[in-house]
Amino acid sequence: MVFRVLIATSFLSIFLFSCKGKQEPIPAYIHIDSSSLNPLIGQGNRIQDLRFVYAYADGELLGQFELPATIPVLKEGRHKITLTPAFFLNGSNNQIAIHNVLMPADSILEFVRGKTTHWSNAVFTFRSNAKIAWNEDFEDNSSTIVGISMVKGDSGFITDAWYDLNGRYTGNSKIFKVDIQPSDTFKYVDLGSFNAFNNLPNDSRDVILEFDVYCDVDVQLALKRTNSGGPSYVPYLYIYNTEKKWKHFYVNLVYETSGQEAGSTYQILFSSNINASANSHIIQLDNIRLSFTN
Repeated sequence: MVFRVLIATSFLSIFLFSCKGKQEPIPAYIHIDSSSLNPLIGQGNRIQDLRFVYAYADGELLGQFELPATIPVLKEGRHKITLTPAFFLNGSNNQIAIHNVLMPADSILEFVRGKTTHWSNAVFTFRSNAKIAWNEDFEDNSSTIVGISMVKGDSGFITDAWYDLNGRYTGNSKIFKVDIQPSDTFKYVDLGSFNAFNNLPNDSRDVILEFDVYCDVDVQLALKRTNSGGPSYVPYLYIYNTEKKWKHFYVNLVYETSGQEAGSTYQILFSSNINASANSHIIQLDNIRLSFTN
């Protein structure tokens, strides 16, 4: 019995010594400061709100990170780092989605354990088969947003306004503004895309609508979908008062386009029902882009 206890004690001592003596690997690090968008002519401007990346080292997922980020990498020497862009879906802080219409950014970097390698700016581009179905920033003083239901006293027009997206892209910008006046006794306004889009994929490919909004009333984003059965109104996203800030939204319309009849058309709508108060209100829109892959 004593012999068995001694053997067990000996094995336990060896095990504890081995565990205590085992050294954790020292990682290298990569620090990524920011990201940017580099569109081609006809793909819209550079304004984006891609706050997140999925990071890979030689194809191995390192994790999801909010920029700026310092990421541990258990590698040494030269390795390929890939960053896939991601965003808050529907403006929600609880859901992050990959922007599949954009190409990941790649770079071959040198790593030394215990040291930090810097990647100052990850540049994202649209895929070669990307289709930009709608691109509107109002800089040419024309608008593909139109008033569908606007009563006397209300007005929608292009104007210059201060633009600031979380401290980035600051400056004057051409925007589409709706003034809702106290004389509006109906207390609603409906805006829509001038065109109804008939080439959106129906096979579960992502259809990304992005836009900036500044509003002191709540706004309903919706679709008017028309097929052989006629038109239908599809409420999609409720946008709350942005509290005197510009907010960039990414919305994936795949949930309303997937499985739909071929040839269906979609008009994009922005609407608001205002409380019966004497106050005037505003809705401002800018930097609209609708994209998918062919």
